Amino acid sequence: MDIVHVIPNLGYGGAEKSLCKLVVNSDNVVIKHHLILLKENNPLLPSIIDKFENIVQFNITSSNFILTLIKMRRKIKEINPNIIHCWMHYASVIVFFVTLFSKYKIIWSLRDFIPFSLNFYSYLKNYKRIFLLSLVMSVFSNLKRISLSFVSKSSQISYSHIGLSSKRSYQIDNGIDCLVNQFSVTNKNTFMNELNLPKNKTIVGIVTKDSEYKNNEFNYKLIKYIDDISPNYYFIIIGADMNIYKDSNNALYLGNYDDLSKFYSTIDILISSSKNEGFPNVILEAIAHGKYCISSDAGDSRRIINKYGVVIKDINEKNYYEEMENYRKMSHSQKRMIQKEAPRYIGKNFNIINFIDEHNQMYKKIVDGQ
Repeated sequence: MDIVHVIPNLGYGGAEKSLCKLVVNSDNVVIKHHLILLKENNPLLPSIIDKFENIVQFNITSSNFILTLIKMRRKIKEINPNIIHCWMHYASVIVFFVTLFSKYKIIWSLRDFIPFSLNFYSYLKNYKRIFLLSLVMSVFSNLKRISLSFVSKSSQISYSHIGLSSKRSYQIDNGIDCLVNQFSVTNKNTFMNELNLPKNKTIVGIVTKDSEYKNNEFNYKLIKYIDDISPNYYFIIIGADMNIYKDSNNALYLGNYDDLSKFYSTIDILISSSKNEGFPNVILEAIAHGKYCISSDAGDSRRIINKYGVVIKDINEKNYYEEMENYRKMSHSQKRMIQKEAPRYIGKNFNIINFIDEHNQMYKKIVDGQ
């Protein structure tokens, strides 16, 4: 079975990491994976380059758009895949046009959560791009035999509201390798010493990127707010090109940092204030390390956190600070319970084996015409 994966690029986002996990951990010798990248800037590519039969990298621009589509169509025809698996909206729309008059079996992986609880004006103001793309895709999906793969239950429900649903729909949770993603005292001590972190403060972690949906302005205000009222916290922020955090007194901005297990082993609390998520990997990774999470009610955050953190409906500095204080004042035995039980919960419900098996089952059903 030949599967062509099409994705804009291999950066540090959730879709990109999920694709990497899928091909790195797959032990199904029947499946041959091929990769088409639509853009340059692929920092994750070197780590998985030997996992693909073919890798083709384009750099689509407005000036070469049509020519690139023609080249891409020829390459897909040459591989003649059983399935074309599209990751993210952009790749899905591109592949629709590339395969317009062909009969390839196509999967669209959809990851965002569309928060319809907002009033329509607020919704369009904040999510116009996703809304318009999704409307276009809902029309396209009825013109071709396209299967839909949703990363979260919330994504599946929210997309159905605008007609983007199918009898050939699958919901596959992200999975994690709990042997790799686990708390390590050695990692914590190394990280503390390397960065000369304060040992008498509660360490709060934020993993973000340069996106309006990650709510970085609020994160910055929260850091400033806590700096003014409490000496008990110190923040570590990970994410590329986030200059907004560089002048914080009680925070350390690391930019991109590859050894996330050191980071998760060191922090006491993970903060997430995202406006829009499908399945937040950072929460999954933090809880796998036994860490307490304080999050907005975005996507499947509530389902992942379970009882190992708290979900905040009304995002403001006071609410986040109060929940941070609630954790800081917990007894040692309560914190040890979280550190011990949280990884077991993740291992049982969101493990990498289930993630791989469910993808393989989906591929087989689609190829068999089920």
